[in-house]
Amino acid sequence: MLVRAPVYMPLLSIERFLLQKSAWLQQKITEQAQNRQIPPLVFAEGVPIYYLGEVKTIAIKYAMNKAVKVCNEQLEITLSYRQQKKLTTSEQLHQAIKTYLASFFKRQLEYYLSTRLPVLSEQIGLYPTANKVRFYKSRWGSCNNRGELQFNYLLMMLPTWVIDYVIIHELCHLQYLNHSKEFWSLVHRHCINTDNAKKWLKQHQHILSWPA
Repeated sequence: MLVRAPVYMPLLSIERFLLQKSAWLQQKITEQAQNRQIPPLVFAEGVPIYYLGEVKTIAIKYAMNKAVKVCNEQLEITLSYRQQKKLTTSEQLHQAIKTYLASFFKRQLEYYLSTRLPVLSEQIGLYPTANKVRFYKSRWGSCNNRGELQFNYLLMMLPTWVIDYVIIHELCHLQYLNHSKEFWSLVHRHCINTDNAKKWLKQHQHILSWPA
């Protein structure tokens, strides 16, 4: 293991720090090792993918018009016959499926927010000036000092009760633009599933990201 520290820090201080944080460091090393064992997501026929907290299987079909829909245990992506002639490599097919799923997830989350965000805003008494859906590589949402909220469309991979936690989390940032004790107190007050939601995200984080 390589440890980086300022050149002026005494060796004894570094050793003391490593000793104090040994359990935490071992946990992180184990998590990284586990993550390395999981191959990156490839968008192809038969590949499992999460949708609303449930594992679905990607199914590819061809027809006159393109579409994406949920059919029982499958996420069915229908590509056009015209595309079928153009998608000659697995990489091209991977990118096409990713594009359609991204658009589908974005629309689905926008619809969910249109119905759920007003309810949770009313519950908490905090109202955003605007909200948008986009892709984030390493976060589920954000809030800025203008009262604008942004949400990652990959939230559609989570169970609805975890999505609600993320929405409440960002709404609470409208009052506390930090992660202070007061902020977390407000989150817990309005989301009794906060601890379980954080645990679910941590346990599944290695399969909730998409390749670039």
